[in-house]
Amino acid sequence: MAPDSRYFMHCCWAIPAMGALCGSLTMASVYYLTATSGHLPQGSSTPPLSFMGLRDPERRVYQVGFALTGLLLAQSVRIWRATIWPLLRSAGFEQCAYYGFLGGCLAAAGAALQGIVTLEADILEKISSQTAELSIQSKLHQAFALFFFIGCTMHCHLARLRHDCCSYKLYRATTGTCVVLEQVAQGGNFCSHCGCSANCRKIASNKANQRAKL
Repeated sequence: MAPDSRYFMHCCWAIPAMGALCGSLTMASVYYLTATSGHLPQGSSTPPLSFMGLRDPERRVYQVGFALTGLLLAQSVRIWRATIWPLLRSAGFEQCAYYGFLGGCLAAAGAALQGIVTLEADILEKISSQTAELSIQSKLHQAFALFFFIGCTMHCHLARLRHDCCSYKLYRATTGTCVVLEQVAQGGNFCSHCGCSANCRKIASNKANQRAKL
């Protein structure tokens, strides 16, 4: 194996792990600074994360930490496109590959931008008054946070959908007959014109029965 190949394989697990670690450390640091600075909302010991990046010094940590987390997630998505996307395409999952990549991009961008554009410092007072309108800054923060959650949902749900549609592991997906068509993004009939449609229906039926028993 060439040296550059060994380096790339190390990055395949190191960079996503660094992104997860950076995000976790940012949340822990922001909470610690908010609590020790006396900036926790009154009557709340564990407020929503966005409410812990309103004032300095925790606001700067929030901005830098999540911007760096978003960059690491973006690099993780790039690695995913270089390693997982070809496996999905060769197995016939073109749509899953595309929307999984799109979801990863949305999540990475949302994580960074919601960190850079924090909620306004006096948002708690505005919420309490019930009459004051939120600023563009706060609305943008919420929109970017929504991008993050939508992107995560797209990326994870489509990976799960592909696993449910065909009963073999992703890392073994080098060939296959199951084709996920355009309706994969609309939540429609995922097994239309699918080479393993009978198996798909069996899996879906078994899962429905399991949920009914819970």
